[in-house]
Amino acid sequence: MFVGSLFVVALIIQSGVSAFRQRQPESEQKAPQRFVPNNEPTRPRAESESRRKEWDEILQSKPSSKPAVEDPAVTRRTFLARYLRPNLPPKSDTKTIGVVVATEGKSLNGALATAIANHFRPQKVSVLTGVFTLEFVSDGMFEHAFSGSQNVLDRLELASVVDHVLLARHTVQFSTNPDLQNVMTANAQLEIVALPTSGTTGSHSWTFSANGAGFKEPQARAMAEERLIASIAAETNMLFTLTEPTPP
Repeated sequence: MFVGSLFVVALIIQSGVSAFRQRQPESEQKAPQRFVPNNEPTRPRAESESRRKEWDEILQSKPSSKPAVEDPAVTRRTFLARYLRPNLPPKSDTKTIGVVVATEGKSLNGALATAIANHFRPQKVSVLTGVFTLEFVSDGMFEHAFSGSQNVLDRLELASVVDHVLLARHTVQFSTNPDLQNVMTANAQLEIVALPTSGTTGSHSWTFSANGAGFKEPQARAMAEERLIASIAAETNMLFTLTEPTPP
């Protein structure tokens, strides 16, 4: 009787444990699993290390210090196009002069260039005032040529366009006179050199000076420029020989 009671009690306990296990949440019954996204498959370590080294080499690489080799013909055309105006007429049998006037501000002065051209035209020569670009002055080429650099004239191949170049440097200095109600005075100077583009003819030079007055700098500068133009027109000694000297 006692053994039968124990058997019944064991059955009841086993039934209770089975029921408890059935009521547990499913999450407590299963072991957690590691989630790996489908769109990011794992890569072998060796492959990742190889990619990293490849990008490191690309990022640390330096561009080549050697400049690209340019076609000499292209370089020549680019150089001439920067400093000479396009569509220049070829040099004819008539002696030709190219005139350019540069200011202290590295700009071109067309009014003074025209005045110089008008002075030489009666001497039966062809005068061109539109040979050079603004970059010829702003890049410093004018100063080199004005100082007597034949290399500039040669590199620009000016011998095929003109026989001589007239380079004029125009500078203006301003001063104020308190005794004249602060009237400004412009002291202008025009230095001209005539250089042959080829041959053995010598160079020539002339200098003009003029003053102008005004209550503002532009007014004083304009008056000084007008007086320079008048001086150029009245000058009778601004002449030079365009022909080659006769050998002895």
